[in-house]
Amino acid sequence: RNNILSNTGGVTSLTLSGTLGATEMLDYNLYYSTGTNQVSSYTMPAWKSLAANIAVGRDRNSLSYRPPFNGALDLTPNPLDSAVWAINGRGIINPLATADNAGVSRPATVAAGVPDIGAYEVTPNAATLPPLASATPATPVAGTSQYFFLGGDTLARIDWASLSTVPSALGLRHYTGTVAPQLGTLGASSYVMNAYWDFGNPGTAYNYTLTMYYKKPWIGTNVNATNGEANMQPIHKILNSTSWISGTIGGSPSVDTTNTWLLSASSQYNFGVFTGTNNSLPVPVVMTGFNAERMGNDGLLTWTTASEINSSLFAVERSINGSSYTTVGKVKASGNSNDVKSYNFVDGNISELFKQTNTIYYRLKMIDMDASFAYSNVATINGKAKVESGLTVSPNPFTSDINLIMNSTVSGNAVVEIADVQGKVISTRTVTVTNGQVHLFDLSTANSGIYFVNLKMNGETMHAKVIKN
Repeated sequence: RNNILSNTGGVTSLTLSGTLGATEMLDYNLYYSTGTNQVSSYTMPAWKSLAANIAVGRDRNSLSYRPPFNGALDLTPNPLDSAVWAINGRGIINPLATADNAGVSRPATVAAGVPDIGAYEVTPNAATLPPLASATPATPVAGTSQYFFLGGDTLARIDWASLSTVPSALGLRHYTGTVAPQLGTLGASSYVMNAYWDFGNPGTAYNYTLTMYYKKPWIGTNVNATNGEANMQPIHKILNSTSWISGTIGGSPSVDTTNTWLLSASSQYNFGVFTGTNNSLPVPVVMTGFNAERMGNDGLLTWTTASEINSSLFAVERSINGSSYTTVGKVKASGNSNDVKSYNFVDGNISELFKQTNTIYYRLKMIDMDASFAYSNVATINGKAKVESGLTVSPNPFTSDINLIMNSTVSGNAVVEIADVQGKVISTRTVTVTNGQVHLFDLSTANSGIYFVNLKMNGETMHAKVIKN
């Protein structure tokens, strides 16, 4: 283990005689050959895929890459060579090897760090980037899986949603043996992995599930947390931000600690830097509902939040094909709240759009005060659905009083909310409905503008848009 096996003579870097027994292990090694094969008559992917090797985990954590030697006769690693990331933080702790050939101490515990492969410990130069991982397929395709590799070692998988917008290209640089930069909201004493996955910033508005393939030595200080590895969750942040976002924002995370060592987060929408932590991160916005419905010629969107932390605004995005979205409006968020908040937005005259499509798609871009963001679920309006608001307002526009007329002669108690275009509820009243009608008075103090009336009765909610002169 922890060996560099290199042959620049065009032949395999390691030749094995006979068949290895189940207890004869090879792992956490770097193989390199200028020839075709790395181990006996096998390429690294073929060697790893042998059933006998899979059964015992032989070389599951090894890779094949050019070693970062300073020269043919100087086998010390060059910290300026990008290949240094093929050995940095890719070894495993060996209690019999507490120091390298130069007497430099090697990490003795998982929390303390990750040993390097080879005879020497090395720290990559701060300006030395890891090589870009190879991607299969090279270009993202909606509805397919895309894998990222370095030297035959699987780093990550992205499962693109079937209707997702995809970037024209996506690159991954994998940093091993080091914690993610700008811990920010995690804090310096956080539980965090000794590895991170950097996808850069290829844009936004995607829909995918990310699976990170990790190694046991990368668990880092998570090992000190309760149920350390088992409770790890994926987190990410956009580039140059210090605000980390929980992987639970878009979907439930999962961790496989025994079989293939996977850390996954579903329903992700933007990229940046990803890693794993045991820290419990607050979710900036906890949504409890997002709905879209047709109201006459308009589209009415309503949503509620259970809590908000440093929320800035909701950008309402619309699509006629389910993949390409445009912003059609913005609603100011509450900032910080532990109470239920209700919002709404009217997308005017959507009837014209139904000449192009049968379905209109909506989603909310929930933007935090530091510009980090996440997306809601998608809500739709079907153009073939029967248009029936169930509620008529008269007069409209109004000056002071309004009458609400339902499309039935029901009587009983109801709750009426009136909200402004920002979603702020300005009036909530419990009223008596008589033969499907309600008279609301003394609304003269409201400012001129557009308002939305929500009438809730017998488990149903009816909506109407009104204009105050």
